[in-house]
Amino acid sequence: MYAREHNPPHIHVFCGNHEAVLDIQKLNVIEGNIPAKKLILVKAWMVLRSKELMRNWENLSQGAGFEKIEPLR
Repeated sequence: MYAREHNPPHIHVFCGNHEAVLDIQKLNVIEGNIPAKKLILVKAWMVLRSKELMRNWENLSQGAGFEKIEPLR
């Protein structure tokens, strides 16, 4: 997630040589791709952390900092 990004709310995912941009609310890939097994894990994490992701999106959009979000364990 980068500060002052464009809508829709999204995250950037990097996995080896792959990169994807995923919509936080719809959980769909907007751009790029990552391996299917990794995509499943990222989406599971996004579901579990959707509130934190949206809070960070809103904070960054307003020029504030972001909170660290726990990884999937």
